[in-house]
Amino acid sequence: MEAALNKLKAEMLDDFHSGKIELPSMPEVVFKIREALYDKNRTFDDIAKVVQLDTALATRLIQVANSPAYRGAYPIESCKNAISRLGIDVTRNIVTGIVLRSAYQSRNPKTKSLISQAWQQSCQVGALSHVIASFCPGIRHDRAMLAGQIHNIGVLPLLNYLQQHPSLMESPQRLQTVIRVLQGKLGSLLLKHWQFDEAFIDIPEKSRNSNYLCPGDKVDFIEVVMIARLHMRLTKNRDPAIIAEIQQSPAFCKMTISQFGEDASLQLLDEAKDEIDTLMRALN
Repeated sequence: MEAALNKLKAEMLDDFHSGKIELPSMPEVVFKIREALYDKNRTFDDIAKVVQLDTALATRLIQVANSPAYRGAYPIESCKNAISRLGIDVTRNIVTGIVLRSAYQSRNPKTKSLISQAWQQSCQVGALSHVIASFCPGIRHDRAMLAGQIHNIGVLPLLNYLQQHPSLMESPQRLQTVIRVLQGKLGSLLLKHWQFDEAFIDIPEKSRNSNYLCPGDKVDFIEVVMIARLHMRLTKNRDPAIIAEIQQSPAFCKMTISQFGEDASLQLLDEAKDEIDTLMRALN
């Protein structure tokens, strides 16, 4: 199986570099909104008008502004006030994460459920990354959440590509193995194609390695997402082996939460449940 995967990976990269793999375009609304958010001459009113072109997006942005992560002394009821509370930079990252939902679509019945599942996982890892960022000085929560959301973006071009290999699509177990092994590389290539920040490019490819460790004492986005992915597994099964894997991870040992004892990860999930649930609802 490993030899077959290596061969398929080599073929996939050859096809990519020869232009035979069509990478999905970033949703058009992302370009319009990000353009407005990068324009220093735009006021909160101007930006709110652009965001409100998508009613669902405006509603979700207000939900995030009222979530435990960003909640202020009074509830937010307008898009303009939500942007004012969050700030331009935070709004840009949150909007990008929310609008990515439109990229996770498929008309193929064989891939539709897999892509939907990938989106749910991206939202959960994004919300967990937001919480974990609290224990990582220098890591902004909104950027950590976006980093978590794009960790499995490679599923999109990969599933389209695998339709050329019907035998793999017939076996759910083999398909899951192929997705696990190959989506990281395509995800990084897609983020580069979409001109994402350099700090995010390697997340799809490297965040699946629990032994990953960036140089120095500071934590990077790859480490945050990697720990968030392990915590996602804990939400489904509080297996002592998963807890041990987290505790033994070099990246986790750099985080301040590691100093709070063996049950710190479980306490993190329990105490941040409302925040995680609210963020996931807004992203979805």
